[in-house]
Amino acid sequence: MVDAPLRCGPYLLTHEPEPMAGGYVLAGHLHPCVTVGTRGFDSLRLPCFHFGARVGVLPAFGEFTGSHALPREQGDRVFAIAERRVHEV
Repeated sequence: MVDAPLRCGPYLLTHEPEPMAGGYVLAGHLHPCVTVGTRGFDSLRLPCFHFGARVGVLPAFGEFTGSHALPREQGDRVFAIAERRVHEV
């Protein structure tokens, strides 16, 4: 067990994705996903990395983790994981 946040260079590693003074937060609590449209009305929900101005949220890959579509702010970068590759969307 480690007290949060754990500093790792310029990053603050923590469970909750809340901005903190003193570094860029990397968190995993929300298990982010992105919805990508395909042909017709089909769509896919894919795990993703979601990087905002002060907080980055890391994906989860387990079967029982669920997923949460995060709102995108201007300037956010989102990277979906599909077929063992990472794609910026």
